[in-house]
Amino acid sequence: LLAQTLRILTQPEARAEIETAVSVLARVIAAVEPRKLAKHGDPWIYFYEHFLAAYDNKLRLSYGVVYTPQEVIGCQVALVSELLADRFGKHLTFADEGVVSLDSSTGTAAYPIAAIESALRRVEARFGKGAVAEHATRCAQNVYAFEILVGAYAVAHLRLTKLLTDAGATLPPDGLHVFLTDTLESPYADPPQPPLFGKKLTDEQRRASHVKAEVPVFVCMGNPPYFREESGDDGGEKTRGKWVRFGDDNKPGEHPILQDFLVESVGGHAKNLYNLYVYFWRWTLWKMFENGYAAGRGIVSFITASSYLRGPGFAGMRQRMREAFDELWILDLEGDNLGAPKTENVFAIQTPVCIATGIRHAVKKKHALAKVRYARLTGTREEK
Repeated sequence: LLAQTLRILTQPEARAEIETAVSVLARVIAAVEPRKLAKHGDPWIYFYEHFLAAYDNKLRLSYGVVYTPQEVIGCQVALVSELLADRFGKHLTFADEGVVSLDSSTGTAAYPIAAIESALRRVEARFGKGAVAEHATRCAQNVYAFEILVGAYAVAHLRLTKLLTDAGATLPPDGLHVFLTDTLESPYADPPQPPLFGKKLTDEQRRASHVKAEVPVFVCMGNPPYFREESGDDGGEKTRGKWVRFGDDNKPGEHPILQDFLVESVGGHAKNLYNLYVYFWRWTLWKMFENGYAAGRGIVSFITASSYLRGPGFAGMRQRMREAFDELWILDLEGDNLGAPKTENVFAIQTPVCIATGIRHAVKKKHALAKVRYARLTGTREEK
């Protein structure tokens, strides 16, 4: 319903019917001074941590919505940029030719924005301001993002459009590559025929499915949601795992890709795999390295719950990750506020987290199993 409302507001005839209410709302919003909000940090935290918590906290928690601190985003952008430049010769990083990036749970587009800003600073330092618009246009073509919550999706569109147009970019003819979609839905299923008001939304779902199934991606970076499901969930409407966990009814001969994380030796611990962040890891490995259109090389950088580092139920996941990458770096940020001893978290959550950054040089791997490097960061939140 919310998605349809946004579409209706762009149709002049429909807009005329509710013009009075919309005009009043627009005047109220226009009175807000964004600069004053920015004095207290990133203003988009209000959308995640305050608005959603007050408006529908159950929805926020069920979708694993967690605001990512700018310092964390900056760290991941720096790590990926270093690898792009040093290992692949992409010295303009996200503004370089062929660097197609995807944030599969983008929220309000904090990661794509940070990546583009960082890349355009490199462009300006190397070639001057005159080159920024051309490379901003390339970023607009090469940056993709998925989001499931309509409010965050709308904000992501607004923020990315402003950033790119301010930099002089020409937006892609088919529009900005930010899609309102559930990443974990089947990339092959055709959306149902909608009523008239939903036609544009269905067209967008088809475009998103095309990206999921066929567009090669060089970098996946972000903060996938965390939410634990029950192992006995049957694949109904409320189940989050969707295609990753249950496969596609139209392709009965293919096993669900999550099964590749399951090994018999883990026994009852396998229930711990039924978590959104695990599904996103599995989907990303498939997207980057396994499906028929995959580039077969590139970089993944995720900050997620760190339970997969040591938990016995995650043995198959760890094995699959080492088979997928040539090298893998783990920054363990701790953050367990429930155990003993307690450690400070970089998020306002109870779950320990880590940043994992993996690289694969080519379709044919250099190493049968990834070389894994591990570091643990201790201290206060500010120190981390």
